[in-house]
Amino acid sequence: MSRMILWETEYLLSCFLLGILLTMLYDVLRITRIVLPRKLFMIGIEDAIYWLVAAVAVFILLYKGNDGIIRWYAIAAVATAMFLFNLCVSRFLVPFIGGLLRAPIDFIGRVLKRAGKRVKIMLSKIKRRWFHGRKSAKKKAEKKEKE
Repeated sequence: MSRMILWETEYLLSCFLLGILLTMLYDVLRITRIVLPRKLFMIGIEDAIYWLVAAVAVFILLYKGNDGIIRWYAIAAVATAMFLFNLCVSRFLVPFIGGLLRAPIDFIGRVLKRAGKRVKIMLSKIKRRWFHGRKSAKKKAEKKEKE
């Protein structure tokens, strides 16, 4: 094969690999959102930063790989790799890993919730006893004053 065809093939594969890496990076973001939910504003900031990083990465690939000349097959390779990786791998892997990492957090949350309920019950009992005792003492004092 000629050198040009080998270079084009290598360039296409590097574009494809970049698409997979970008999708994996976004999957990490998606997993962290499952494990630690965020507000929409924070998600928007994360997405903006991600797409800025993705744009810089694609620009560097195009600049170094082809002296800045845009080859649409390179961009198509990145997009295709992102789409296929998301369709074949991320679709199943992200919920699985997110659920796996979320399980201990949910367990700790349930334990703390139960402990909180018990503490609340104990405090209400103490409060009832304290105020009930104060009320009965107050009533006794009032009876003595009347007599």
